[in-house]
Amino acid sequence: MDTYDNLILKTKTSYEYFERFCAKAKYYLLIDDDVTFNPTKIMKKLDEQDSQNVIFGKRWNHAKGRRPVKPYFNPVKAHDHPWLKEKGISISQDQWQKQLWPDYIAGPCAFMTAESARDMAKTAAITKKALTIPIEGTHL
Repeated sequence: MDTYDNLILKTKTSYEYFERFCAKAKYYLLIDDDVTFNPTKIMKKLDEQDSQNVIFGKRWNHAKGRRPVKPYFNPVKAHDHPWLKEKGISISQDQWQKQLWPDYIAGPCAFMTAESARDMAKTAAITKKALTIPIEGTHL
């Protein structure tokens, strides 16, 4: 069954597949099927980087005190948000007690160097399910 909770598993599997079968790849792109992108611009941006360990995407800076506009972006309100409850992905206060989410790259599109993707795969492989939050693209 395809559920929001499975997004974590799909993302984790994608990183693990990349690490196992794409040894010669220079880049990694994680993108939803309804998102368009320009591969030439993405590769140019990655090639311009000094570091081999870089991730690009829409960064949400909630940990820095930016006030979210939607209630489900606010951990305090997310505990009781009806849509999150309906989808089975509401976060209890036991799971997350802080006032703000950590910084993260939003799920629809993230691109990075192969080194970054392999680091993500190694981290995902040792991350316990109990420590994940079922929001797309988020692993803690």
